[in-house]
Amino acid sequence: MSSKGKEYEIAAYQYFDNLIKQRFFGYPPEQCSLKHQPPYFSKDREKNIYFDLSLEYFLPDQSTPFLIHIIECKNYNKKVCIDDVEEFASKLEQLRTFKVFPIFLTTVGFQEGCLTFAKNRGIALWLYKPNGEHQILLNRQKQRLQKLNHHIVKALTDEKFDSAHIGNI
Repeated sequence: MSSKGKEYEIAAYQYFDNLIKQRFFGYPPEQCSLKHQPPYFSKDREKNIYFDLSLEYFLPDQSTPFLIHIIECKNYNKKVCIDDVEEFASKLEQLRTFKVFPIFLTTVGFQEGCLTFAKNRGIALWLYKPNGEHQILLNRQKQRLQKLNHHIVKALTDEKFDSAHIGNI
């Protein structure tokens, strides 16, 4: 992994750690466990798969998480291509024993083909820049792509899009 990629993962870790402390996900921080490069066993590979980040949620007095956010981080100078999202989805399929909610995090945005694929696979698409700018672009929506608000499509596919003037999409 490049140092640029590792730095982005560390910044993303700090970002999610702050979200946990703010109870953004609705759970007390003591019921959350944020991990960098966590291993999860794949029966298909018969060995571990490593993900960039995971956020596990635990019920009180339980040692097994009841819900896991698996977070893929990409610090590209260009929009994320569909191949990256498909590869992430393929790895996620190997975690059949867990209740997983995937998040794909990037600094720039996504190619248009990613929208349909992510929507149909239940993958949330988030934009996060190490300067603190962040936006939830697609949050596991099940609506048809044609019905997506024009601003959402533009935010996902136009790397120069500035959503500050339209509020939270």
